[in-house]
Amino acid sequence: RIIAAACLMVASFVFVGLGSCQLALGEASFLALASCYTDGGAGKAGAARRLLSAWASGTGAAGPLGYLWTMSLHEWFNLDFRTTLLLGVPFLALPYVAIYLMGLDQPQRSPMMEQHTKQPVLEYEGEEDMGTIYAMVIDGPATACALSGGGGADVYAATNNHQTTPPQNMYTATLSKLRTIQATISSKALILTELWPYMVPLFLVYFAEYALQSGVWTVIGFPVGDESSREWFYHYSNWLYTAGVFISRTSGRYLQASMWTLWFMPALQFANLAFYLAVAVYKFWYGPWLLAPAFYAGLLGGAVYVNSFTRIVKDLPLERREAALSIVTTADTCGILVADVFGLYVQSCIYEKNGIAGALVECPLYR
Repeated sequence: RIIAAACLMVASFVFVGLGSCQLALGEASFLALASCYTDGGAGKAGAARRLLSAWASGTGAAGPLGYLWTMSLHEWFNLDFRTTLLLGVPFLALPYVAIYLMGLDQPQRSPMMEQHTKQPVLEYEGEEDMGTIYAMVIDGPATACALSGGGGADVYAATNNHQTTPPQNMYTATLSKLRTIQATISSKALILTELWPYMVPLFLVYFAEYALQSGVWTVIGFPVGDESSREWFYHYSNWLYTAGVFISRTSGRYLQASMWTLWFMPALQFANLAFYLAVAVYKFWYGPWLLAPAFYAGLLGGAVYVNSFTRIVKDLPLERREAALSIVTTADTCGILVADVFGLYVQSCIYEKNGIAGALVECPLYR
């Protein structure tokens, strides 16, 4: 029985991890593909900004709607958690299929395709005149948007003699000699050096807000010693937080933060974290009104998220946007990871101060 329970827990963790991998891959892929949409010219980012704002708004809406679904069925109607999740599957699958079949448009071809030169790669003279094989060299780092096939190669090969067909062995030999034009390691490293102004605010704001979620908000309740009171505050603070995220992410199409504002918002979020930490420890402003700053925390987090990506399509040249959008997503993931570990120790220390059992780790301050 103990072994079965342990195996079930391990399986649960594995599937949670797989779900997180799917989420991260989907986010990075979608954001990178957003760079394929332009308003018809290099450097124009209007369509990409609208698409990024729509993505941010949709992912923001998932938070409050998901909490509403869980709380209404699981807590208000007393359905078990498994049934609550299974009932949600059709509501996720049907809109997805409908949008995939009816709502998706083909991205515009990148203007980089018009900025190419032809370089001879291989010339062959033999019994069958195959002519010269050319490679189309794209100016700047290659992106999937610039490739009609959507693959990873940056070479378009053609022959100037279309009347002959090479024998199989010659065809294989020819393909083996074609070189692929790729962005060099140095050019990719150059992109990384350009991205830290966007990645640092994203990392910091996610660290602060997930430290709140995983640590501080779990140890606030009225009274704090009552487990059901702590659960009540945790659920409703997260619900209001996700509502704030949805509102601020939706604003990305209409409002564009300056770089100074983008960096200032994480500082405000850290002030929010410090306020909640002080309240949880000293209880100087204790009561249900603590839910209001949770909504404010969501506004800050959502604003940094959407403005980080819309600033990328505004600031960076077209050929570097695809890589930049996918790379920057790692900043929020790292912020969440560090914050979750930090939150375990915050929870443990505040549990210890309030005489509450059940912490998963030992507080280093009370050893």
